[in-house]
Amino acid sequence: MSGQRPDMTPVPTDLPDVDTVSQLMQTCWSQSPEDRPTFQECADHLRTVTSRFGKVNVLYAIIDVMKVQQKIFTC
Repeated sequence: MSGQRPDMTPVPTDLPDVDTVSQLMQTCWSQSPEDRPTFQECADHLRTVTSRFGKVNVLYAIIDVMKVQQKIFTC
C-alpha cells in the first residue's frame, strides 16, 4: 500500500529468462488490482520458465539469490 518494492539488486541479470520473471514480478506489484496478472497467468509464466531449465536449476538460482542477500545483510 505504501508503494515499497523489494530490492532487485540480488537478482542475477546474466541468466536466461530473468527479464521474463522480473517483468512478471513487477506486474504483480501494480498498485491497481486489475493491472495485476491472475494466479493462473503467473503459474503459466513460471511453468514456462521452469520447463526450460528444470527445477534443480531454478532451485540453484534461488539459492544464489539467497546467498547474495545473506552477504548484503551481514556486511
